[in-house]
Amino acid sequence: MAQDRMKVGVVTTSLGLGKDWQQAVAKVAQMGAEGVQIWVTGYELGPELDQAQADEVRREIERQGLILSATCGEVGGFAEKEHWQQRVELTEQFLRVTARLGAKVMTGHIGVIPADESHPAWKNIYEALGTIARTCEETGVRYAAETGPEHPLVLRRMLEKVGSPYLGVNYDPANLVMQGYSPEAGLMVLREFVFHTHAKDGRQLGPNQAQEVPLGQGDVCFPLYLRRLQEIGYDGFLAIEREGGTDRIGDVRRAVEFLRQSLGSLRTAAANG
Repeated sequence: MAQDRMKVGVVTTSLGLGKDWQQAVAKVAQMGAEGVQIWVTGYELGPELDQAQADEVRREIERQGLILSATCGEVGGFAEKEHWQQRVELTEQFLRVTARLGAKVMTGHIGVIPADESHPAWKNIYEALGTIARTCEETGVRYAAETGPEHPLVLRRMLEKVGSPYLGVNYDPANLVMQGYSPEAGLMVLREFVFHTHAKDGRQLGPNQAQEVPLGQGDVCFPLYLRRLQEIGYDGFLAIEREGGTDRIGDVRRAVEFLRQSLGSLRTAAANG
């Protein structure tokens, strides 16, 4: 499998199959995707997974001809002091199980970063990321913060302040569109920090109103967005994420085909100069 190009993956929870990650992995393989992202919070796999169990998961993913593009270690963010210690410690546990699974990236939301660095939430997130970065270095797993709640410039400033090569972003264009930000412009701001991406679409319906929609039906201009990813040299996964809808398996299947066609067109255009 070529590694110098963008690849199509699926966040397994998008299929709506609950804890049955094995069935989800099999369905993703049938759809023709190349990778999967699995939760390690206890919803699909848990932090108590030992090395022998992790090896079984790895073998099943490989048996299906897939790559584990990343894990998801969602705790709800670190902006509030309440539950801060517990959430940081859980994140460290999730990083360790991610290492046992052999994935190189774990994604998660870090909370809304205020633009004002004197705000208590800014300090809380900064200190959490500093602790997480040390565990990342120990485990060899990179932590990718989800984009969207704040302007990309604010997120970049935070990452630069912490200053760890193990901290970057999971770039989600829909999250940005639904906040009224440009995914293409944000990509240029965060270009060297992009570790992993979610392929998701959405619409901003009005002030504080947004809707996640099937891929290609929202406000993300995927031809332009994918071209920008190509321009910054991104060759990782586009992990399809579907959070709602009444036909999630069908939506994901169509999204796989949509991305395969879009990437094919991109490669053809590049070959033709």
